[in-house]
Amino acid sequence: MSTDQPAAANQKGFTLVEILITIMFAAILAAVLFQFLGSSMTQSATPITLAKEGYSLNRILEKITAHHKKLLVTDADPLATFKTHIENGNNIASTPYFGEYTVQTSYITLNGGIEAVDTSGDDRVLKTKLTVDRQSITVLFTQ
Repeated sequence: MSTDQPAAANQKGFTLVEILITIMFAAILAAVLFQFLGSSMTQSATPITLAKEGYSLNRILEKITAHHKKLLVTDADPLATFKTHIENGNNIASTPYFGEYTVQTSYITLNGGIEAVDTSGDDRVLKTKLTVDRQSITVLFTQ
């Protein structure tokens, strides 16, 4: 009696089908992982950019607010002068220069919480919308 096993039973390793299935599974997993990590990498700078823009907007608004407080004490018609300074304050050649921004200004009145264009000529509330890059803020200034 012989203890020899058939030649096929002694072979070790993987079959071609097992190798192909493993390669296909690895390729699908790599494609999904690449999509996930690729979008994360390309968008990773967005929060930093938004924080930088927010800081710039805050810095400009602080300068404008300090200038408004100064004009309230020193100017006879502070809101009209202030409006002119805000509209020209993004030009580096003008004085005062607050920084780079875009601005929209208008005089408004508030009646029962509803905003309306000021047609009375009192010009007591100045609505100012400042925009720096992609961020904007709306501020109301009074006399």
